[in-house]
Amino acid sequence: MEKVVINIGGCIRSGTTLLNLVLGNQANVLALGEIKAFFQPNRKQHLFDRKNLIASDDRWQKIYDGGLENFYDNLFQYFKEYDVFIDSSKDPLWYSRMEAANPQVSFKSVLIYKHPKDMVRSLQKRGVSNYKKLVKNYYSDYFQIYQGTFFVLSLYELLQDDSVLKALCEYTGLEYREDRRSYWLNKNSVNFHGSDTARSSTKLLPEGTPFSQEDLESLRNSDLKDWYRLYKTLSSNRIIDNQKLDGLQILNRFLCIARKQLSEGIFKLRLWVRDYIMDRKWIEAYER
Repeated sequence: MEKVVINIGGCIRSGTTLLNLVLGNQANVLALGEIKAFFQPNRKQHLFDRKNLIASDDRWQKIYDGGLENFYDNLFQYFKEYDVFIDSSKDPLWYSRMEAANPQVSFKSVLIYKHPKDMVRSLQKRGVSNYKKLVKNYYSDYFQIYQGTFFVLSLYELLQDDSVLKALCEYTGLEYREDRRSYWLNKNSVNFHGSDTARSSTKLLPEGTPFSQEDLESLRNSDLKDWYRLYKTLSSNRIIDNQKLDGLQILNRFLCIARKQLSEGIFKLRLWVRDYIMDRKWIEAYER
């Protein structure tokens, strides 16, 4: 049986958790959620999530002890009842590293996006002030770092367009069913971290606005004009082949990866200073 992992990309609040659950709504598929944080936690909540996951099934302790370098081999070994695993960690650098290190696995990649107005509303609601830069940087990083082929769809298409959902199932090798969106009926979900709203819902969330050509043109003349080229690319392509890179793209990819690695290092250092020196209370609570 072919070993398959489906990687889900998308900015925060764009529907990655929901896509993870919808695709995971199949007996032989396990929705992992943001499983990168199982091995590389960058929030204190990730440590509690890892502790709870291990407590729920001792196979996860074996996978954790086996280390990141053996993650997929151990995953397929200990969870033989599943043929497909879904990773919604979002991080294109993580996906690139895992694909390069696991040639024995067949990877499928999907990138989801949200209507600009819905995106702004969702991020502002959660107090994200730098949303313009955040969204643009995420998708720019994805295009620069991830070197592969990926399927592109909007949150609206995931929720409302059966033809796109059928095409997505065909692309990923999953079966299309009319009840696939009723993900809450399926209990085969780890869904490590991710959106609490999507994970706890028992009905299909009424999110998503169709993105039209008129929306694209109005975007160019708005305060979100920096998103114009991004949304033009996302909305005009169903499958993007990002494997053939020219010299400038290779240089940009190298610089983008270097910047992201530096950013990760600085972020981890800040966490270490904050949590391990200034405040150890949550660590003590975790160890208990």
